[in-house]
Amino acid sequence: MIQKQNTDFVGSFAKGLSVLNAFSGNQKSMTLTEVAELTDMTRSAARRFLITLSILGYTKMQGRYFSLTPKVLSFSAMYLASDALPDVAMPYLHELAEQVHESCSLSELQGGEIIYVARVPTQRIMSINLQVGARLPAWCSSMGRAQLAYLEKDLLDITLKEFDFVAKTEKTIPDEKTLRAELIRVKEQGYALVDEELELGVISIAVPIFNRTAGQPIAALNVAAHRSRSSPEKLVDEVLPLLQNASKSITAAYPSMR
Repeated sequence: MIQKQNTDFVGSFAKGLSVLNAFSGNQKSMTLTEVAELTDMTRSAARRFLITLSILGYTKMQGRYFSLTPKVLSFSAMYLASDALPDVAMPYLHELAEQVHESCSLSELQGGEIIYVARVPTQRIMSINLQVGARLPAWCSSMGRAQLAYLEKDLLDITLKEFDFVAKTEKTIPDEKTLRAELIRVKEQGYALVDEELELGVISIAVPIFNRTAGQPIAALNVAAHRSRSSPEKLVDEVLPLLQNASKSITAAYPSMR
C-alpha cells in the first residue's frame, strides 16, 4: 500500500477519517460495535475516535447509536469554495439537463470511488438518494469507468485492488479481467456506458472532462436515465454528442492548471 511506503503517513489520522467515512447513505447511525466492524478496529479504538469526534462536534450519540452532525458539511463547503470546477460546470449541466430531460452529474475519482461534486436532477431513478457528496463504486459506474480508463497502469493496478467485485445486479461486470477489457474499450471509444450494472432499471453514459494543459481527466460528466425511457442506442446516438459538447465547454472554461 502507498501509505505504508510513505514515512510521513499518519495512521491514526487515517483511522479517524475512516470512522467518518463509515457513515454512509446505508449507515446513517451505528452502534460502537458496528463502527468497529466496518473500520476493522477494536471496540476500544473505535470508541476513542468516536468520542474525540463527538467532542469536536462531528458526531453525536443518542442512546447506543452514533451519527454525524451537520458540522461535517463544513468539509463540503470548504471544498466547493476552493475548487472552481463545480461552479464552472453547473451552467452546462443545467443546459444539458434541459436538452435531454434527464439527470446530469459531475464527479471526481477518489481512489476506488467517485464523489459527486455537482448534480442537476430531473427525477429520482435510483433507490439511493444521489446528491453532492454522494459516493459510488467507480468500477461499476459510468463516471468511474470514464476516469479509470485513463489512469496510468501502476495507479490503475493499485486502484483495482480496492474493488470487491460483488455484483450489484446480474448484469454487473464480474471480475477484474473483464473490467480491464472494458476500460480499454472505454478509452478507445471515448465514453463509458453502464446498462443496469449498478441498479436494475438504471442506464447511464459518461465522458471524461480533461485538463486542457495535460490532457488528463480531472472529472467525468454523465447523463442517467431509466431503462423504460431510454436505451443504449438512444444514449449513444442522441445524448453522447450533447454530452461531449458539454465536456469540451467545461474543459475550455475551467481555469485551473491542475
